[in-house]
Amino acid sequence: GAGLNLTLFNRKSLADIGSALKEVWASPFELRSFSWRQTLIDEPLWVLPSVVILESVPSEKSGVLVTSDIYDGDPATMTVVTSEGVGGAVDGTSAETLLWSPAGIEIVTLFKSPWRNQLQPGGGFAVVSASGSDTVLQPRELEQLVAAGKTVTEKFEATLDPAGRPRPWDIEFGFAKGKLWLFQCRPFIGNDSLKNVPALAALEGKPVGAGANVLNLEEILK
Repeated sequence: GAGLNLTLFNRKSLADIGSALKEVWASPFELRSFSWRQTLIDEPLWVLPSVVILESVPSEKSGVLVTSDIYDGDPATMTVVTSEGVGGAVDGTSAETLLWSPAGIEIVTLFKSPWRNQLQPGGGFAVVSASGSDTVLQPRELEQLVAAGKTVTEKFEATLDPAGRPRPWDIEFGFAKGKLWLFQCRPFIGNDSLKNVPALAALEGKPVGAGANVLNLEEILK
């Protein structure tokens, strides 16, 4: 649930970090996180929290790279979601979404927020004005990001989904003064809950016609 739970930026002292650990640890039980789990998990009370402590980087741009097309699963395509400031592309926030493939770049959404989060020298962050640029990522930055995605895919052994296919990677990143930082890398889960519905799984990839599975509209799905 990273991104759905609490993120606290730029804590300076050991005491501040200790206090932040308690807040982040408790955040999966707040309404926002609990209601999200309730839509996907049979027993949303069952959650095993963990907290990741990362170095705060004063990113001008940040977001998430998924090493496949999140819409149709095409492994030759990468999905890049980026916002200005730190903590970019958190669920429900404005973000620039691009689909990169060897054939070109498709713009899905634009970053339209007038604000961004900026780290402060004394600790914490402030909400400041966005740059107003038409695009978030510049061509050279996108090149760095795609190259990093390819390296991760080549070097790391992928986990497999229920069908035995390699899962793509979900990579959190930021750019500070043009330098790419990678913060986290984990398997991209996607919405496996839909694939676990037997009637939908039976139809996946099957042509309509002779020998195809037929869905009985009177059947009660369990």
